[in-house]
Amino acid sequence: MRPAHQSRYRDARDAFLERLGDARMESFGHPLPGPDGPIGLHTAWWPGARTDRVLVISSGTHGVEGYCGSFVQCALLDEDFARRATEHFSVLMIHAVNPYGFAWQRRVNENNVDLNRNFVDFSQPLPASPAYDEVAAIVEPREWTPETPGLVMEALYRAAARHPDDPRWLQAALSSGQYSHPNGQFYGGPAPQWSNERMREITRRHLAGRHVIWVDVHTALGEYGTAECIVQMDPASRAFSVAEELWGSRLSNLHTGGSLSVAVAGAMVWTLAGSLEHEAVAAGLEYGTRELAEVIGALIEDQWLHRHGEADSEAFARVKRRMLDAFYPDDPAWRESILDIARSVTDVDASAAAFERLSSPD
Repeated sequence: MRPAHQSRYRDARDAFLERLGDARMESFGHPLPGPDGPIGLHTAWWPGARTDRVLVISSGTHGVEGYCGSFVQCALLDEDFARRATEHFSVLMIHAVNPYGFAWQRRVNENNVDLNRNFVDFSQPLPASPAYDEVAAIVEPREWTPETPGLVMEALYRAAARHPDDPRWLQAALSSGQYSHPNGQFYGGPAPQWSNERMREITRRHLAGRHVIWVDVHTALGEYGTAECIVQMDPASRAFSVAEELWGSRLSNLHTGGSLSVAVAGAMVWTLAGSLEHEAVAAGLEYGTRELAEVIGALIEDQWLHRHGEADSEAFARVKRRMLDAFYPDDPAWRESILDIARSVTDVDASAAAFERLSSPD
């Protein structure tokens, strides 16, 4: 059985909750509603034969990307994943890390904060972003006309052309994370956000003192229907060696290059995994969807809409369709491909072997 293609937060949430069986479920109600009513972050915990070993699968760190993550979680549960896994280790699923963005089909949260740039130390000076400063005005248009998308992309490409020695300058300028333009793209925020605080609480409760493998599901970077497991690890560490054995050629390390992603500030999964007592294996499972220019265009138009548009307009519905298509294409072949990858990345036997290596004495 395959879960249905969901395009509403409420339906995705209900599909997930209906599949939890004997899991210990906990809900964190968000202070703001979604378009269909109350929203929240939900966790499901299946204690296994080894409660000191936990496989985590999380969805919705980037809001609208949660539709893909929820599909993966539901599909695995339909295949009896939790029962098979708990013969070897415990399982924690986290549904809708960013429920506001999930519900409103946005990548960001209620404060325009990219949660995957929000896990920095706010007691220290925040990272500067001079490259983003060069493009900030371009990606915050005040008006939107049929000509705007083309004009925005032309201006971005002209900015990139000023840096001919750095072919990834534009991607890094836009997506590395910035902390000085609250209405801009990839904004890390001025302080820890609601979801940040909830995720730290969940980490303390379920993962402290345990050996952890964590897969955080993301979309919209890479070739259509493919994926990479992006890690940020010391290549000499045991955790990286375990990750190599577990994920093989799908693995990419931001410390050594080769990833489709650029280095980012304040990423959730690597920050939280790094706070644990034991070395953890943590990856952003990044699925490819549309061309990068289309993804960037959708983000810019969505941000314009929420600053200057109207929620009941025809433009609102059109932009939300564009966002869903950019981050969760309604294509059965794409969904079958990403599910095959998810099965491989979370394979029970391979994960059990990885835990053995991860927890063995030095």
